[in-house]
This record gives sequence, structure tokens and C-alpha cells, in this order.
Amino acid sequence: MSRGKRAKIFAPFDALKGFDEAVSAKNVLYQKKKSLNQEDSAELSRRLQILHEKTYNSRLARANNVAVSVTWYEPCSDINHEDYGVCGQYRTIKGICRNVDVEITQTIRVDRFRIPIDDILNIEADGNLFLKSETELSADWEA
Repeated sequence: MSRGKRAKIFAPFDALKGFDEAVSAKNVLYQKKKSLNQEDSAELSRRLQILHEKTYNSRLARANNVAVSVTWYEPCSDINHEDYGVCGQYRTIKGICRNVDVEITQTIRVDRFRIPIDDILNIEADGNLFLKSETELSADWEA
């Protein structure tokens, strides 16, 4: 018997195609979406405004090359899972911010991903991009 035929005899047999993937998909843990308090929401809006000013056109976005880390909520997309439409997962992506569109699409684009602004939990950037100026700090102190 040739080696090729012998190998077929001992090859693994999967009687139910996709069964292992379906079982492992059920083990994924989902959670409810967290709501931001007023202070966190204002800080997120401030950070989005800063990113918008740095990336409002493609030439400016390439020149600034702002590296960010965005954490957002992604709803469960598995229609066979019990948490479909109820819960989701928080995901984080690190990359270059290409665009922030607050008016039309209400998304932020990091590399090739478009993330809905309403689903964003946190945005971090390298360096001191989001540090508050002295006037902002004094305004916060007075409030």
C-alpha cells in the first residue's frame, strides 16, 4: 500500500462539519454594555474633538500620524447564542487614527476599522496628546 493511501486511513474524521466551532462559540463570555457617567462622557467628547482636529482631512491625518488605542463595545453577532442582541464584548484596537466623523457617519476610523462613536468606552493616545492645558485645569477646579 502506498504512503498516500495509508495516510488517508489514519486521517481524522469530522462527521459533523463545524460542530467544534459551534461548541467553542458557546464558550465565549459576553457582558452587558456599560454606560458612561457624565464626567467620562465629557472627557471622551473632548478626546474625540482633539482627534478630529488632528485628522479632519487625509493629508493632516497622514502628517500627524496619531497612534491611539480604542476600547469599544461590540454586540454579540452569533444569532445562535443566547446573548444575541442582549450582550456583547469589549474589544481594544491599537493603530493610527485616520478620521473622526462626528457629524455624518458618527464613527472613528482606526487603520481600516470603523467604530461607532456611541460604542466607544475609552480612547488613549501615545504621548501627551490628551493632557489638559492649564486653562482647562483651572476651569475644572472652579466647577
